[in-house]
Amino acid sequence: MNERLNVAVLDPDACLAQLDKAKGPVELTLVPSASAEDLLRAVTVDEPDVVLLDFEMPGISGLELTRRLRAANPGVPILLLSANPDWSILETDPLIEIVKSPIDPREVLQRISRLIHGLALDETARNFRLPNMVVDELRAESGRIDAKKVAEMFDMSIPALAKIIGVGEPALYKTPDARSVQIKLIDFERIAWGLLKLTGSIRGMRIWLNAQNIELDNELPIDYIKDGHVEDIAAMVEDALLGHPS
Repeated sequence: MNERLNVAVLDPDACLAQLDKAKGPVELTLVPSASAEDLLRAVTVDEPDVVLLDFEMPGISGLELTRRLRAANPGVPILLLSANPDWSILETDPLIEIVKSPIDPREVLQRISRLIHGLALDETARNFRLPNMVVDELRAESGRIDAKKVAEMFDMSIPALAKIIGVGEPALYKTPDARSVQIKLIDFERIAWGLLKLTGSIRGMRIWLNAQNIELDNELPIDYIKDGHVEDIAAMVEDALLGHPS
């Protein structure tokens, strides 16, 4: 049975309703707050396992609220959702993670699990986190994940990519910014980010993807991806980065 965590939430756009049905390494009991002041009271009185916060909110700076939350409860992990992340925040607070909007519910669950898991590690391991999963080489000028760049980096055709993520090929050309498309490309970015860290280059990443892997019964990771198991490979890469292979 997955670990169940109490999560204090301030989400004025109610974009987290989808988390109720999401499946992942942890299960969440969402405790919504009506205002920033309610959230501050919750972290001091209720002591939630995690705080989940939309960074772009009306009426208060997300950065200011994060500072006030940290002052109210120095040890509470905080997961920030942001369309325009300020990754520098991660350099000053080891108990903060960021997920770029639009969110993938699975990514939120993964991040919360990583954040909570890190609290149990020793100080050396705790400092090794997965802070910024944005791969500039996969992003268009608009900031979206570019399907063509994903296909090129993973050495596959656009039709093959469309088949893997379960959308029609025209959608990758006509509505590439659609949330339904972007969410399905996030796992490719997770893989690319992790493998670029592990291997140091796109060439190294492609070698890894096309080499037999003992964790996959000597199958090729790229074949698993082509069979639709993109999230599984993303999780395997992240586990390798964190030092606890699946």
